[in-house]
Amino acid sequence: MTAPAIALPNWYARFSPGTAGGVGPFTIVRASEGCGIASFGNAADPGVVLFDGYLFDRAALKREYGLAADATDAAIASAAYQRWGVDVLDRIDGSYLLAIWDPGANRLLLGHDPLGHHPVFYAEGADGLWFTSNVLALPAAGAVPSRANRVSMALAVLLAWPAAGDTFFEHVKRVRPGHYLSVSGQGAVHESHYWSPWLDDDDPGLSEKDAREQFEPMLVDAIGRCMELAPQGILLSGGLDSVTIAALAAEYAQEHGTPLIRAVSGRRDYPPSDEEAMQTAVTGALHMDHLVAKESEWQGQRPVVDLSLDAVGQLPGPSRIYWAGSYMEFYRFVAARGVSVALTGSGGDNWVSVVDAYAAHAMRHFDIPALVQHLRSWTGTGGMSFRSAAHHLLWSGGARLLLDSYSARWLPSVKARYHQRRAAATLPAWLCPDAELRDALADTRYRQRPAALTPQGRIPRNFYRHAQRSTVNPYFQYEFEVGFHVESTCGLRLLSPYHDRTVVRFLNSIPPHVLLSGQSYKGMLRPLAESRLPDLGLAAQRKTYSDELRVAQYRELRDGVVAAWPRERLDRLGALGVIDPAATRVAFQSSAESGLTSLASMYAVMSAERWTAAHVRS
Repeated sequence: MTAPAIALPNWYARFSPGTAGGVGPFTIVRASEGCGIASFGNAADPGVVLFDGYLFDRAALKREYGLAADATDAAIASAAYQRWGVDVLDRIDGSYLLAIWDPGANRLLLGHDPLGHHPVFYAEGADGLWFTSNVLALPAAGAVPSRANRVSMALAVLLAWPAAGDTFFEHVKRVRPGHYLSVSGQGAVHESHYWSPWLDDDDPGLSEKDAREQFEPMLVDAIGRCMELAPQGILLSGGLDSVTIAALAAEYAQEHGTPLIRAVSGRRDYPPSDEEAMQTAVTGALHMDHLVAKESEWQGQRPVVDLSLDAVGQLPGPSRIYWAGSYMEFYRFVAARGVSVALTGSGGDNWVSVVDAYAAHAMRHFDIPALVQHLRSWTGTGGMSFRSAAHHLLWSGGARLLLDSYSARWLPSVKARYHQRRAAATLPAWLCPDAELRDALADTRYRQRPAALTPQGRIPRNFYRHAQRSTVNPYFQYEFEVGFHVESTCGLRLLSPYHDRTVVRFLNSIPPHVLLSGQSYKGMLRPLAESRLPDLGLAAQRKTYSDELRVAQYRELRDGVVAAWPRERLDRLGALGVIDPAATRVAFQSSAESGLTSLASMYAVMSAERWTAAHVRS
């Protein structure tokens, strides 16, 4: 049986009990474009399950619930709900949207996988609750107005993400990761939390013995779950994260008698990256076929900034990533060559490394050896300069966090007034000439500040655990849905074992000194990779980026932005009151000499203008 082609879901549905002609209480538009349907219970008044996405451990789940071998994912989810009720989202894993109407409970359950790999968007209307996996679908169809969320647009221009629960559309909301909606038959909507990747801030987590014993089996199991979805390849960068996944995938193939997947690497034409030699060495050692593509093969001769600006209309929102268009063309290039499902090392930087706040924890306990260990991990195998590492750890992840919490505890009103004033004062003059919008933006930025105290109002016992919970991780909050949209649009599905929910929770339970494993950045991964590929120097591999490559990337951004900037009118953002076009021009008039942050801001403004033109109607 041929697997269905991977494409961006284009279906959407309305929940409105009592509406005739639908599937139970659902009216589904273009159900064949991504929506699976199952029913359960009383045939005269059945429950209805809508499912979009994929599940892990499908064969095991079918055995557990006594289902036929050809049971659909919607049928599996239906059986799981009948056993577990509202706990179903915590019992099945994968990447999915799940909507369940239970007539006995008179309730709709609408949610998604714990980490939010598969997004869920919804809009409340007089005619019911609309929902979809594709944020562009509801406004494009006219189901809801396509007016912009002006605060989200202003945040995008500031190189930030929308507030939790918001999108770039005024009338469309998102179900946050680890949450679900419960909607009564009368239409009352309530959001509940069911899962978090974080431990409580005073939870010590695993012992060193348990962490070391369980780490490898945990990651190997995650690889196995991904391999059951039959990936044809792995995106191999040459860094420690993807190299480790490649080695474990090759081991899986040998043990299970499955075909060895292909390695896929995208490379610049010039200058070469520092990881190309490792890519070649790894594929040779693992006997993997290696698909190597040069940037000009998928990008042609088009400047990367132009390519990305032209692609903005395909995205779920404005993008600050100036190479997004090039990546999309690379994904299409890969999918066209028979690799439509691929493993990736994405997530290693997020979960396998030690966050800066370990410095605050060490300072709080006067643990100088731990502070030195953390610093050396960043300047050694982490590849950071001493000056940058010291700023990150001694100030940003150290003294600053301590000052923040102690001032919040002992001088709360003074601290609140200071940050409220600063949130407003640091807004550039060209942004939000609309005074009401400017005030709303400043208030949003203030409310998005990481919590300085625990929910109980006390200074954290463990700053490392507290910072993990309070820091907004862009992967966890927003970038998963962008990745879902981009990959699906390009016909590609990426599977990351590091983003397996079990692995994420496990990694966040490992004490930081164990993750460092001596003085090594991502120290837990190194013995595992070294044992599979002993001759490649992975135990001491240092994360490096040549000066030549850095300069080339900067020039690419600068030349592209400088060339594109005069062509953008900026009138749509001006009409929304998000920017003052004339003042914006003046602020960036010396663009040729601008630093990286200014160039990135200019690109973000142009991206927001292009996206508004494609999707926003007043």
